[in-house]
Amino acid sequence: MAKKLLLAAAVILGMCFLLVHTGQWDNVVSSLSPYAKQGSDAVTKTVHSAAPELPTAEDLPKDVTEGQRKVQDALSSAGLNKTKSDARTPSSAVKVLDKLEETTTDAKGPFKRSAFGPDWDTAHAGRCDVRNTALSRNFTDVKRAGACTVTAGTLHDPYTGRTAQYTSDSPSTVTIDAVVPLQWAWENGADTWSNAKRARFAADQNNLTVTVAGGNTGKDGGGPSKWNPADRDYLCTYVTRFIYIVNDYDLTIDAYDKAVIRRDLAMC
Repeated sequence: MAKKLLLAAAVILGMCFLLVHTGQWDNVVSSLSPYAKQGSDAVTKTVHSAAPELPTAEDLPKDVTEGQRKVQDALSSAGLNKTKSDARTPSSAVKVLDKLEETTTDAKGPFKRSAFGPDWDTAHAGRCDVRNTALSRNFTDVKRAGACTVTAGTLHDPYTGRTAQYTSDSPSTVTIDAVVPLQWAWENGADTWSNAKRARFAADQNNLTVTVAGGNTGKDGGGPSKWNPADRDYLCTYVTRFIYIVNDYDLTIDAYDKAVIRRDLAMC
């Protein structure tokens, strides 16, 4: 067997020597190259077909853009998106958050509600009080007695996801909540404001939300590091509103709230 292999090898080497010596080697190699190229192409096609195709814009999950759109719609209804160019979204809120100054000093004395002007149900000459204005903005199917007093309406509560029926016979079924609490504002810069600016902040409808009784339980004067809405679908809108209100009023923000908001926005 070994002798046969040696003989075959000798024959092959002899043929190769003869082809080279007679100048036929290049012709033989050229005649074989199409088959070599076909084999190479087959390998390339196999590799390419195994690679996953990258998604086009149409293939991307629509819930991402839908989520951003829902936040924009909610902010618009709250009065925070006044123009098309004023697109306030979780993505843009991150950039605003980065620019906010951190709180480094304590407030000048303890918080007092009276420092922010009259209560929300205090009547004002020539205009509706803050409470009835908030009810009108946040209810559907609103009914009124006169120009201002809301007597009935339906609340679709963003904090809890619940729907509640309101009547003036049972006003305690709902409560008005400040997205950025007055106490939080006091502790993060509002203590240095004028009385007029604090009163304007307290009455700013952009910072007010109507929720069912108990819908903001545990919030008190805390920021997002202490409290967030029970309905997690509203979280992105809530923290986005929070950031823009803080920015609009040139408030500072403490490190704990800043870290929590950054984490929450990253999930939006």
